Amino acid sequence: MSTPIPNPVLAITTLLQDSGVVPDVIPAALGFRPSVFFSPVYRKTDANAVLGTKLSKDHTQDEPALRIVRSEDDEIDEAGKEKSYTLVLTDPDAPSKKEPKFAQWRHWVVCFSPLEMHVRSRGRIILTCDPVS
Repeated sequence: MSTPIPNPVLAITTLLQDSGVVPDVIPAALGFRPSVFFSPVYRKTDANAVLGTKLSKDHTQDEPALRIVRSEDDEIDEAGKEKSYTLVLTDPDAPSKKEPKFAQWRHWVVCFSPLEMHVRSRGRIILTCDPVS
């Protein structure tokens, strides 16, 4: 059993900064604050893509299923019904940190509206899953 994270927004923001996703992918000036948490699960291998962990190519060849959790701060009101969310699965330092010539390689892009998150676990796929090579 895993230990609950006391403040998931702070924990994820810190991981994004420590890994260089902020500012390399998300400009620091945006003041990014996550309000929805996506957890990709690769069904064939039962591998969970948890931020900050590494998964082998063998575990990530197929399109993942998504677990979606809204933070307590993400309340849906009448104005919020028009909000949409985008999940972008990238490799921020492809093929390696020492030689990131393909940095920000997009493997998968999926868009969700708030209501879709209650109805189904898949959003509209914008860019199909491109397995790691």
